[in-house]
Amino acid sequence: MKKIIVSAGLVTVSAVGLQAVDAPGLTRLETAKWWTVSAALRGFYDDNYYTAPKDQAQSSLGFEITPYVAANFPREQTYIGVSCQYSARYYADREDNNWDQSLQLWPRPITGSRHASA
Repeated sequence: MKKIIVSAGLVTVSAVGLQAVDAPGLTRLETAKWWTVSAALRGFYDDNYYTAPKDQAQSSLGFEITPYVAANFPREQTYIGVSCQYSARYYADREDNNWDQSLQLWPRPITGSRHASA
């Protein structure tokens, strides 16, 4: 009877070990679900938004909106992830073209073996 319980315990530990994912750079929460969404809103003051010489510098108050979306697909021996961040800055004192915008995409493919061969 003791041998059956020990064997069942080893099988359970092995099955739990198979569910673990080696995804470098990901938190436990990011490996638990395949998507991540966040957003930020902040105000700012820029004393020289054109980076001009001091005698031609222009300043402005503004705000920035930054949404972020990521998808992570960890597998047994590979990991594929992609993330996207959009940023929009509004400058109140500009006469024309009040918005600066940027979009950043990060593909994150990682491949490799989880088991070292002896």
